Amino acid sequence: MTRLFTDGAESGDMGRWTTLSGGTPPIVTVVTKRTGNLSYRIPVNTCYMEKVLPSTYTEFYARFAFYFHDTVANRFFMWLNGGSEAGSLRTVSFGNGVATISVYDGTTLRATSSAFTMAPSEWHVFEIHVKIAANPNGAFQVKFDGTLVLNWPGATNSQALIDRIRFPNTSTGNANYSSYADDIAINDVAGGIDNSWCGDGGVLAALVPITGAAEYADLIASTGEAWECVNEIPANADYVYESTVNKKSTYLLSDLAGLPGGASIARVWVELDALETAADGDKIATFLRSATTDEQGADQVLTLAYVRYLSPEYLTDPDDDYGGPWTEEAVNALQAGCVVR
Repeated sequence: MTRLFTDGAESGDMGRWTTLSGGTPPIVTVVTKRTGNLSYRIPVNTCYMEKVLPSTYTEFYARFAFYFHDTVANRFFMWLNGGSEAGSLRTVSFGNGVATISVYDGTTLRATSSAFTMAPSEWHVFEIHVKIAANPNGAFQVKFDGTLVLNWPGATNSQALIDRIRFPNTSTGNANYSSYADDIAINDVAGGIDNSWCGDGGVLAALVPITGAAEYADLIASTGEAWECVNEIPANADYVYESTVNKKSTYLLSDLAGLPGGASIARVWVELDALETAADGDKIATFLRSATTDEQGADQVLTLAYVRYLSPEYLTDPDDDYGGPWTEEAVNALQAGCVVR
């Protein structure tokens, strides 16, 4: 495994995160975003959003865009072992547009940099590399808008492992002073790709079902047309259903609004929300169709509550007619859906 997580809030809900709150919880918002249509808003109240990673790690790379609404110094990105802080990235001060960023290892300030300018109400991209190890083999590295501004080797092992990341509230005081996170990516160091810096990037859009005849149409609409039951962001009360194994449906999808200048499409994946109506151990699999090529995801066990199910991330187009790197033409011709397993 290499890329552990890619998210830009484009699903319109908090379904990929745990939110813990003593006040107003984090939400998705259309008001302030970096790419796509949505971002995550983190209020100043006692709250945070947390992602449990697929396993435990001693080394990882992260990228996220962040928008500070005020100048109060605080943690804005953390990595943890269970509930124990293994480290965090913090603003120490703002002054005349110059920000000081420090890295803690859970107990001790380890490194500080003031090598960049950053004012409130601006989007900036942070990339961080963390390696958990005793002195002198640990590492904290931080990039700010693509430039390495902090590079520190030494002890980083207040915790032995990392199993989750967290975006906490970033200040106290005025309840209107929320911060925002967008375009989040996490890599581990395994495999031949996505095993180092994530680089700049963003989640451009969630493509939703539209009217039209798709290749497969087995699942039954709870009301109206099937595509209308699965095209909302976030999901609402209507749905499609089927109980027979290997029945499947795909849907034509909305087009990309267009790529930013100089951008390319790095990955495509399928997301769906699903449940079973009785505790029978039923399964579901994601389904992607590119031109004449079908890609079925792994079987995933359903529960009695709605859960977000994701396909693998497809880094290239699987169809021979297009092949190689994704193009706007190929993405705009995709069909996506699911198969009952």
